[in-house]
Amino acid sequence: MLASAKNVCNSMSVVIRGAIGTLGTSFNKRWTSVERALWTMVNVPSYLLSTIVGLILSDGHLEYRGGHARLVFRQSMSHFPYFMFVWNFLAPLCQGMFRIYTHTVSGTVCYAVRFSTRSLPFLTERPPTRRTADKA
Repeated sequence: MLASAKNVCNSMSVVIRGAIGTLGTSFNKRWTSVERALWTMVNVPSYLLSTIVGLILSDGHLEYRGGHARLVFRQSMSHFPYFMFVWNFLAPLCQGMFRIYTHTVSGTVCYAVRFSTRSLPFLTERPPTRRTADKA
């Protein structure tokens, strides 16, 4: 494992910022089916998976509209700094900017902010499992 970590650190690969699937944003660019298909459980970095699982367990949820699911995350404006932290982390998976909206709770107008990711395969696929018989 240490050897593979050293190889990553010594890599001098050039990544074009803003290219689809990189850590830049690709707002208002439609991904092809091939680009979308690359986002499988095996190819998604572990830090992104951990973040998404944490959001689903807390304030986020998955929306399924046929095909694949997308992650939706909402926060009230009082938690805007936290929202921006999460947004900056997951913006490469989104097709557009976040939205500010209002809703009424018990007669009080509340302001909130939300974003949703693209519909991606790894959000609906089952992770590979290891059965007890496979371990032997």
